[in-house]
Amino acid sequence: MFRIFKITLVIGVITGLGVPATAGTQTQAISAFEKHVLELTANAARDSQKVLKGTGTYQRTVGKSYVADPDNNWRIDTPEDPKDPITISNKVGMFAIRIRHEDSFIKSFSMTTGPLTYLFQGGHFTSPIIKQDGSLQIVSEIQNPQASSNLIYEFNLPHSMRLVSDIDSGLILIVDAAGAMVGGIAPAWAIDADGKQVKSWYELHGNTVSQKIDTTMSGITYPIIADPWLGFDLISKSTWAATLNPPDKYAPTLNVYPSEWGRVVAAATTFPLGDLTKIALDSMAVRAGWDETLAKTAKSATRNPNTQSMYHQFECHFFYVSKRAPNKVSWNLDLKRRDANFVDQALNNCNMP
Repeated sequence: MFRIFKITLVIGVITGLGVPATAGTQTQAISAFEKHVLELTANAARDSQKVLKGTGTYQRTVGKSYVADPDNNWRIDTPEDPKDPITISNKVGMFAIRIRHEDSFIKSFSMTTGPLTYLFQGGHFTSPIIKQDGSLQIVSEIQNPQASSNLIYEFNLPHSMRLVSDIDSGLILIVDAAGAMVGGIAPAWAIDADGKQVKSWYELHGNTVSQKIDTTMSGITYPIIADPWLGFDLISKSTWAATLNPPDKYAPTLNVYPSEWGRVVAAATTFPLGDLTKIALDSMAVRAGWDETLAKTAKSATRNPNTQSMYHQFECHFFYVSKRAPNKVSWNLDLKRRDANFVDQALNNCNMP
């Protein structure tokens, strides 16, 4: 557990309706918000709470701020007015997200680190933070008990796609017409100014996601920071390791690098525990990660990762190593290891002799 330096200025000078009195106090308010986010999440125990880790390089244009992938694989645009949607364009399709918070919007600002930030009446900020892996964290800071603790997001998905909620893990999956996972939202979380975990969960109604935060818990210290984290790429890259001399008997070895968002998703799975629905959703996630790995791996006559043994090693890392060693840089799969079921793989740390 950790403790942050308390910021005595919560939101500038707030008058009767929660509106900052002057432009100066608005600037102070946004500076306090940014400092809270930096301090409160810098040493967070969970990767999902390190909201400014891996932030993309922002660019500005009229009425919005955006981050574009250098290889043109994706682009995310955030509007100055949250009445307009956040848009995500990537290999999966075009997505739009509207922020529908209960508190009224007042004004937008730019954080020094790049993201736009929206100030809402009653005492809360929301900032869409775009990551280098093409994911999006929409972080909100609830400044006081008067601010709404119900954060609402309306999704417009490509044709035939839908949102599916995994109640046990808290994950929300984006599923296509074939029943494959193409993206998702990491489990809900919230922490207060002392680093205390505050109960938070999602409620899904069609394509509208509401993040609920239990502000009735005893001992809460404001502000509270929370967010949904939307992502698509579970895997950042996949590369074959250099061959040793003499070569390892299990080589070639494929080094699979999960994305930051992918690590959080893998850590949230509970396979092989849970009912049949839960196991099916976890299986959907690991299969999406494996398909992505295959798509991002160079293949040759002597280096083809698409084998049962390699898949089961990946499955073991996705379901087991993601919890045992969450910060392991890469998941290393050996082409010449013998195949085994999940239990035997886990008992051998995913490295069958």
